[in-house]
Amino acid sequence: GTYKGGGSLVGAHFHCHAPTCLSMAMYRCNESVGATGCNETTGELLCEEKPIYGGTSVIKEKNFDEPGYILQPPCLWGDSQFGLEPPPNVTGYFLHTVKHSNATFGHHGEMAWQQMHILP
Repeated sequence: GTYKGGGSLVGAHFHCHAPTCLSMAMYRCNESVGATGCNETTGELLCEEKPIYGGTSVIKEKNFDEPGYILQPPCLWGDSQFGLEPPPNVTGYFLHTVKHSNATFGHHGEMAWQQMHILP
């Protein structure tokens, strides 16, 4: 989906169903490209999330590294003292999100959801 932004983006979290969800990414596009012209080619990548599967020893905390579960780390911006990049200004920009899925096998309930946290 494509949305018109306003403010500073401090958090973005995407939700899509495993095992078909491969990634979700958000792009910031200049107003000049318009809502229908905002895409992966015309936009600047702000955030990309890829699921991390439990039981693969990639997740550091053993309590959360369970087979059959996934970790979907959010994109966060804020104060550099916490190791974060400054929040991107999205005022006047279009924000476009793209979901990539594996459609090899049928899956009921395929969907995606984007949550954004913006400060004025």
